Amino acid sequence: MAAVTSWLETALRAEREELAVRHQELLSELQRLLKQAELRMDESGKNGEAEYGGQGGVQGEEEANGQEETENIGAREKDAELHAAMLPDPEECSRKRATSGAEFHVVRVQGQTKVTREGDEATARAARAYGSHFEKMGSRSGSGNLRVVKESRLYKFVTDPFFESMICAIIVVNTIIMSFEAQYAGLQLGYALGMRTYTMPADDVWPGASTMLEGSEWVFGSIFLIELILRVAGMGYIFFCDLWNWFDSITVLGWLVDTVIRGILPIDPMLLRLARLARLLRLMRLVRKLKGFDALYILTTALRGSVTVLLWSFLMLFLLQLIFALFLQKVAQDTIVFQTDVSFKDANEELFLYFGTCSRAVLTMFEITLGNWPPVARLLQDHVHEAFCVFSILHKITVGYALLAVINGVFLKETFSAAENDDKIMMRNTEKKRNQHIKKMQSLFEAADETGDGLLDKEEFIQVMSDPEIVNWLAAMDLQISDPNQLFEMVQHDGTISAPQLVGGVSRLKGAARSAGRTRRR
Repeated sequence: MAAVTSWLETALRAEREELAVRHQELLSELQRLLKQAELRMDESGKNGEAEYGGQGGVQGEEEANGQEETENIGAREKDAELHAAMLPDPEECSRKRATSGAEFHVVRVQGQTKVTREGDEATARAARAYGSHFEKMGSRSGSGNLRVVKESRLYKFVTDPFFESMICAIIVVNTIIMSFEAQYAGLQLGYALGMRTYTMPADDVWPGASTMLEGSEWVFGSIFLIELILRVAGMGYIFFCDLWNWFDSITVLGWLVDTVIRGILPIDPMLLRLARLARLLRLMRLVRKLKGFDALYILTTALRGSVTVLLWSFLMLFLLQLIFALFLQKVAQDTIVFQTDVSFKDANEELFLYFGTCSRAVLTMFEITLGNWPPVARLLQDHVHEAFCVFSILHKITVGYALLAVINGVFLKETFSAAENDDKIMMRNTEKKRNQHIKKMQSLFEAADETGDGLLDKEEFIQVMSDPEIVNWLAAMDLQISDPNQLFEMVQHDGTISAPQLVGGVSRLKGAARSAGRTRRR
């Protein structure tokens, strides 16, 4: 009890200090404005005395009294102006509301007050087409203003995330069908080449597959063509402001021309079908909006943030390997030229395969570093010089182990840093923690509500809060419960506690506990 009382006193003291500082700031601002008003009134009074200084004493006394009254009136007017400045102008609010055509509504959701506005749905749909204002903060190409379009049902349909998800699912299914088509072509090629295990034509191995694959090509092509028509009709000129839409249009129109006029295009139709696979990259744009792809979004964000480190690491490793490759190529060429005897023919050919040209030597050095290094080390030791045994070991330890370990460490560090500093990831983590807290408090409420009426009375609350497992569970969430009676009085409303009140009350107590902890550290 003493610990809870001390904790509450500390939290309340911290809040009182913050309120006192804010109150002092407001008083200082009010005094400054009043002093300015007094100075202006003094100046006007002095001007009046200079102008009417020759009049009698009675008149001067009347002017002094009038000046004092004027100062009081001016101070009251200034005070009223200050209070009016703090409040919104009703006429201005009405005018803005009439202009925007939106009404504000205050609602209560999960114990929290939220403000909603009619007409926000239109802005949200426009934001889905070009990203929200928050997304444009990190975009150099964003205009910063949402384009105003005439919305229709078709526009709402093609810009809905569900439509994007449906099209991406169709692309995935089309990719699977294309893999079966590639397998079918491989079976036929193996039979034509007379390979050992391919003894039958593809039509005999997969009967009817040719017809099915041809029909699926028409089905998916028609779906993508309909999608293109719907997007153009629904979005209008906005459709052509996205490079991905241009890519989709070229891919679909290329398929249409190739299908209608078969063999006319100088492009392999398989390339057009493979280009359709690149549309899967639209998933990367979709995962930025949907909450079910948090892990994939973190992965893509981390990879995008580590591109710079990857390029610099490759450049450094390539230059180092190029130096070693030029050195070993020179040594191998001299060895081949020197060993002209017929008995060295096989060894010379093997040396040439590994180090005969600069490109072969560079590839061999990357093979030594990243792949199977003993065969190359044995070749250099047996056919060039015994000392290359030391060279191979030192190269493997320094480049193949130490340097690659450093590159991996820097790469991981930059990858995690890019993921941790991403604004959307931080926002999603905060939202995830809040949702987890709500679910935990709701499960606690359901366990405590024995009557099932949706409300907790004092007896039910104290009973569940006296359970040692519940106490330890709440302590793991930074909420120490030592007096359930006092906690009930802090959270209850009209002698009972509802689920939203429990969620909001525990959140406030956790926030107060953190504030008290910061106050103690100070």
